[in-house]
Amino acid sequence: MGDLTANFSRSEFMCKCNKCFNSNIDVELVDELQECRDDLNQKYKNVKCEVKSGIRCFAHNEATQRKNVPGYVAGSSKSQHMPDEDGVGHGADVQYTYETEDGEREIINPIEVHTWFDGRHSHSYGLGLYTNRNHIDNRRYRARWDKR
Repeated sequence: MGDLTANFSRSEFMCKCNKCFNSNIDVELVDELQECRDDLNQKYKNVKCEVKSGIRCFAHNEATQRKNVPGYVAGSSKSQHMPDEDGVGHGADVQYTYETEDGEREIINPIEVHTWFDGRHSHSYGLGLYTNRNHIDNRRYRARWDKR
């Protein structure tokens, strides 16, 4: 049970710097992540969504731009992960998985997740494709990239 939606908790979006403890994520974005999970759960068994990276304070985002940082995830200087002037983050890197018939977890193809979000937000949102995850943000204009 989550404290933001049925399956998402604020703590999942907390900055990983271990100093600022910022977890103020845009609830609209979390609602969309939940809706995607719910829809995928109609096709796959026991869908889960792991937040790989949520909020990033300025210092943590800057650190992620250096490739020698453990758990490296490239951070843009204009990242939607960073809190805006109201202290709210608008981006998350996520990985959707499902349970196979033999009980193993399998990654849902990021292209399928990308297609779901693009179908709902063709003129807005930032959608990034990676080998085994997606970047999703709810910016008000369209941005797309493929880093597979």
